[in-house]
Amino acid sequence: MRAVARRLRIWMRLCFWLVLLLAPWSVAHATDVKRPARYSVLVLLSHQTGAYQEVVDGIRDGMRASDRIVLQIVPVVEYVRRAEALRQSMRPDMIISVGTEAAQILLQEVSDTPMCMILIPRTTSEALVREYEQLPLAARRPLSAVYIDQPFQRQLRLVRLTLPRSRSLGVVYGPLSRESEKQLKAAAAAEGEGDKWDLHAVSVNRENELFSAFTRVLDSSDVLLALPDPLVYNQHTTQNILLETYRQRKPLIGYSHAYVSAGALAAVYSTPRQIGLQVGEHLAELRGKAGASMPSPRYPKYFTVEVNQQVAQSLGLTIAAATELQSKIEEPLER
Repeated sequence: MRAVARRLRIWMRLCFWLVLLLAPWSVAHATDVKRPARYSVLVLLSHQTGAYQEVVDGIRDGMRASDRIVLQIVPVVEYVRRAEALRQSMRPDMIISVGTEAAQILLQEVSDTPMCMILIPRTTSEALVREYEQLPLAARRPLSAVYIDQPFQRQLRLVRLTLPRSRSLGVVYGPLSRESEKQLKAAAAAEGEGDKWDLHAVSVNRENELFSAFTRVLDSSDVLLALPDPLVYNQHTTQNILLETYRQRKPLIGYSHAYVSAGALAAVYSTPRQIGLQVGEHLAELRGKAGASMPSPRYPKYFTVEVNQQVAQSLGLTIAAATELQSKIEEPLER
């Protein structure tokens, strides 16, 4: 009996130590099982220049260091060279296309992976979507976008705040910006109750029509509103346009930091980092939920106001500081 009891005690000790040895593995294994799956996001860059890297930095800032979202950054050049292998190895839950070229490449694929287009003008995004919607429904992926351009209401508020006495607004449309004509008219009609804008617009189809178009618009307008259009505003035309507005003492409201530096009175725009920040915040909100997708296409949430005070002084204008203008633009609109 003593021998049996001794063997039983030895066996119980062995079981005790075995439980102690296996317990950490069991807890770790249980933790792994409960941990939610990570959310994989492929970010496809049209180029690898500074602006595109700023977008990536903004996305990371917006994600707030979430350990449940994995970013995979791939330039277009690499993606085109081995697209199928990358898709199989990454299997992303969401794709972010940065720039027009990346969006065009992805919209040629048959996939159901949700996609968000950023750093792309609204008119370009809508044109790509219209073409994409010709595909059979089963071959299309859910689409969203954060446009690079600003809502007209935001731009018109900047004009009103910097030039409160102006009543006539000049615009030169090109083939691309002409698609925004209805939206601009609607925004101008909604801006104020008894203070409607008088729009003076001219459309051009060729670059040799620009001089006469700007002459007509500037002759009948208090201020010129520049709209992104590669035919109208480009590296070959911008300096001459700014010189003509200065000669006629008509301020130009631009759409980028470069325009303010070159001689525009002011501009409202979103930086690549601000756009990336907005997308990163949306990704953080999704937090890997099954079947989740990005919101509907929209304008940037964050924006920057910039004023060229030297130009203001040369035109005899007193303009508030950019920070003050931005605060007023951010205020809710009175209805």
